[in-house]
Amino acid sequence: MHWLIAARLMFLTVRMQVAVIVDGVTKKAAEIATVKDDAERDLAAAKPALDAALTALNSITQKDIVGLKALKNPPDIVKRIFDCVLLLR
Repeated sequence: MHWLIAARLMFLTVRMQVAVIVDGVTKKAAEIATVKDDAERDLAAAKPALDAALTALNSITQKDIVGLKALKNPPDIVKRIFDCVLLLR
């Protein structure tokens, strides 16, 4: 009979431990879902700008580059833009 009481107490102890773990995991899952939603909103807001930048980048032709290379001393803004384009490629 004592072993039955001991087994029942052990079962209840383990059950409480599992409940604590489940509660912690559930809270963490809710936090992760919040971060995920924020990240998806940020991505959705940035996507149009990224698409526009890629479209502009892909519209540059070899003729455009040759014309800019012909400049002996291009303005600083042109140099900076080309540095950015090189980073994007």
